[in-house]
Amino acid sequence: MITDQDVVQLFSNFSDIPLGLTEAEINTKNKQLHTTGSSGPDVEISFPVGCAHHLFLFSRVNVIPRYCFDCYKVAISPRNVIELFKLLMIFGSDKYGLIIENKRKCMVEGRIYCSGAYKGFIFCRGVEDGKAILELTQKVIAEHISPEVNIQFKRGCSEYAIKYPKFEQALPGKKRGQHVMPYQKSWHTREAIYNANYSVTKQIDEPSALEQTSYSSADGSIEYLGSEVAAMQYWLRYAATIGDESYLDIAGKILPPLPYLKPRRAY
Repeated sequence: MITDQDVVQLFSNFSDIPLGLTEAEINTKNKQLHTTGSSGPDVEISFPVGCAHHLFLFSRVNVIPRYCFDCYKVAISPRNVIELFKLLMIFGSDKYGLIIENKRKCMVEGRIYCSGAYKGFIFCRGVEDGKAILELTQKVIAEHISPEVNIQFKRGCSEYAIKYPKFEQALPGKKRGQHVMPYQKSWHTREAIYNANYSVTKQIDEPSALEQTSYSSADGSIEYLGSEVAAMQYWLRYAATIGDESYLDIAGKILPPLPYLKPRRAY
């Protein structure tokens, strides 16, 4: 079991690192940390431009791309920011037993159309890959965080499910008519026309010198880039804003709330 004190020993010094970000910059900087197991956190690990392309296609013509119908995710919902940092520890090291190659990320929720506050995702390709990782994740989270942490198996992006609620259902239900939503053949032509005429270029902001600087954890066991520390600092201020006082164990002091963020329930 990862204890709260384990989290404090690793992350307690990061809230005091002066990165010199303005409120406007804090609002626009990346709030997610991507990991791939034993390689540890890496802000450069992300998803291909294809994901932006697929979402833009959906926003323009309300078509869910065929590729996305085979994209699944194991979704973990930490109950407070301490548990989010514990999940980051599990995602960043194979020593906790989550020995997989799938990309994963930790984040705080800022989208007004999505519920919850703290989230972790493991991205899978296909149902069988997803079911195997779901079973492993449930075991690892129960052992190292708590068996009460909510873990779900879903399909695709939340944006799709707002328009097509049945899309996120990853497995057939037990009741009659609860089928997994298939790709609609009528979408093929519209998708093909869009793909032939539009492209999306992913813009990557040049990181500052401070954001490229490495900082050691409080116990010196692991290093994070300044850009990653900025995300952690944002998580702590996010917790302060929504009334999650567990952040005080890490920060050791009261932090100012984020002026543009509305309070929400963690889960």
